[in-house]
Amino acid sequence: MQRLLQVAMMVLIGAQSLTAVNPDDLEFKARLKSESSLFHMGEPIEIEISYLSQAVNRYRGDFTSPSPAHGGLTLHLSPMDGVLDPSRLAEYQGWTGSFLGGSGFVRPEPMKQQFELNQWYRFENPGHYTVVISSSEVWRVKGAEEGGGKEPLTLESNPVEFDILPADPGWVAQQIRAIDQSLGSGDEGTRLPAIHRLALLDTPSSAERLVQLYLTSSSNGGEWEFDSALRESTQIDVIIPLLRNALSNPSMSVPPGLPEILATLETRKELGLAPIAPADPKSQQ
Repeated sequence: MQRLLQVAMMVLIGAQSLTAVNPDDLEFKARLKSESSLFHMGEPIEIEISYLSQAVNRYRGDFTSPSPAHGGLTLHLSPMDGVLDPSRLAEYQGWTGSFLGGSGFVRPEPMKQQFELNQWYRFENPGHYTVVISSSEVWRVKGAEEGGGKEPLTLESNPVEFDILPADPGWVAQQIRAIDQSLGSGDEGTRLPAIHRLALLDTPSSAERLVQLYLTSSSNGGEWEFDSALRESTQIDVIIPLLRNALSNPSMSVPPGLPEILATLETRKELGLAPIAPADPKSQQ
């Protein structure tokens, strides 16, 4: 029964996400970069998309780093129960995938882009999920007999299925140990990825470690690295007392941005998440 409901949801998503069928001579595909389709809560879920066409100089696109902030891609996830949009927690400044910028023709060699699904969705419940990706980055080049110009396209990928495992404190502890080990290597190139991984874990223990690193960031000029990680955390009951204690400690040199981050989190704790902005003009009024 559950499987049938998921299939029905995917049919509904497909009907809502597309206004046209993909052209026969243009491929738009999506796949998990990992060989496994099983992921822990807080584990990066990397997806690769690719465009391919045997039709020479027929399709052209504007390609940017895939992220919710850049647009171009719309992700349709099913089911949505227990899934959180990180941008609702704070102004989105999230981690982006590999950069592929500029415009060009879609060629027989696949044009690939990668991104983390975690930029769009944070999974708080275990279960089986399916995501379909719509792209508006590519258009068809109109011929001279059509008057030239371009025909906008909305492409839809194949469904990508994966499973989120139940919360595993042992796995989280192992991840934090690995993060601490990478930070202890002294390699500056590991710092940003380590902070990003702590932010994705989003557990009480990872939030506590994140605050510990943040409170020492003012001495090395790295405060900015923690801004979105702290603002977008759901662990405000852990973070707020730690920030308050640091701010009230006269012997501690705190990062300059700490009062603003603390005020942001305390406001959310008191008022809750901001409501999702409606799309239709009537509801916006």
